Amino acid sequence: PEGYENMKQIMDVIESIEDQFKIEFDYTLVRGMGYYTSTIFEITYGDLGYSVAGGGRYDKMIGKISGIDVPAVGFSIGFERIVDLLLSEEKITHTEVKIALLYDESKSLSDVVKTAMSMREIYSVVSIYKQKKKLGKQLQQLDRAGYNGYAIYGDDMMVKPFITNEA
Repeated sequence: PEGYENMKQIMDVIESIEDQFKIEFDYTLVRGMGYYTSTIFEITYGDLGYSVAGGGRYDKMIGKISGIDVPAVGFSIGFERIVDLLLSEEKITHTEVKIALLYDESKSLSDVVKTAMSMREIYSVVSIYKQKKKLGKQLQQLDRAGYNGYAIYGDDMMVKPFITNEA
């Protein structure tokens, strides 16, 4: 039906410029917002393991405010992720140390932010991330994204370097 035709048209356009972009259709993709009405998407780059942008159709959202349904599409961009990507791809250069501060959701976010701000007196880039259940996988992603080390909020707060197993 209509959603399929929309997706087919998008895929045809992207495939016509295949040398610049790659498109994959994932039936299992779910975005956490209930206002999407059909097509949703995420934009990834290389093998980073996370999206740098995402969005979709939300045709009924404007109608909830105005009383008139209006076709709409939108997306958000992860600014910090884009900067991390540019740094890791050396599209912009940065010689200072990048640290990831990981925190557990049970901790006070205000305290985590204060800690990150104080860490920035020593390290030029301190990014805050929720600690994932699979810490090893998260650390690999941060290492690939160009971070030099990490600290876990509430532990000993010592910055630990990434250990790569490259020979």
